[in-house]
Amino acid sequence: MIAPRKLRYEVEERLDRDGNVLTPLNVAQLHDIADKMRAAKVEALGIVFLHGFRNPVHEQQAAAVLQELLPDLCISLGSVVAPEIREFERM
Repeated sequence: MIAPRKLRYEVEERLDRDGNVLTPLNVAQLHDIADKMRAAKVEALGIVFLHGFRNPVHEQQAAAVLQELLPDLCISLGSVVAPEIREFERM
């Protein structure tokens, strides 16, 4: 099932196609996202970042922060579920 748009969140970060960090993960935005997810009573989360299959560092960092803020949240990473090109399929 695809999550409704209102339950899809974006965070500032960027890797290039080779997995090199262009823009570090904006951890402060994750705190705001956690507040929104808490208010929406989100129980499970899939984290998928562009080029995360090449370098999962941002997905892993986001998961660690969100797990600390929302300890009961079930989190899946696209880089673990399907570590391959094509973000749509990983989502």
